[in-house]
Amino acid sequence: MAAATDLSTASVPTSFRNAISKPVVASFMAGGVAGAVSRTVVSPLERLKILQQIQAGARNQYQLSIWKALGKMWKEEGWRGFMAGNGTNCVRIVPYSAVQFGSYNFYKRVRRSAYLRREIGLS
Repeated sequence: MAAATDLSTASVPTSFRNAISKPVVASFMAGGVAGAVSRTVVSPLERLKILQQIQAGARNQYQLSIWKALGKMWKEEGWRGFMAGNGTNCVRIVPYSAVQFGSYNFYKRVRRSAYLRREIGLS
């Protein structure tokens, strides 16, 4: 079992491991993954929101309580109905979340570094 683990980590080039272990790169990647996960978790509710927004006066199929409307969506479309449009949503949100989280961590480090330099009298 240990040999399989060693082989799988050995197949990843050291340069790649070093690159993604840098704090800025890791923050960007973590932000992108977090954005994709959060969008995927709320995807059924986002889809329900869209379905309720497009209802015309005569069509009120999804003018139900949230739980009943989600149940109706599940019965009629299944898992694919819950995830419809999620790929497009993730393509939109992953770069946004990556830049937002990565920038936050980058500037936090810059600010901390400037504070420490000022405290020890380097600048």
